[in-house]
Amino acid sequence: MISVQEAVDNGIRLLDSAGPADWRKTIINAVRAKRFNILSIYHCVLGELYGNYILGRKRLCDDNFAEATLHGFTGYGYPLQKEWLKRVKEWRVQTETPK
Repeated sequence: MISVQEAVDNGIRLLDSAGPADWRKTIINAVRAKRFNILSIYHCVLGELYGNYILGRKRLCDDNFAEATLHGFTGYGYPLQKEWLKRVKEWRVQTETPK
């Protein structure tokens, strides 16, 4: 199994290339609203973007659990939640810092 960090990196690359154009903003908003939860089928990354985890997995990972795990959408529990939150915090700092 790859590391949580590598899995999230893979997920970010996949979403950047095949996800909704505003996917990062959607996830940032879910975190701000305190509803983001990687263990929820509705409020995980794919749930927030596609309505629920299963629909997102079908759309991005050919409905393959192993593929979803390799992309940091499931399979790591709390460490995965922590890593996604870390990335969102980094994005917020980058986008909200005055230039």
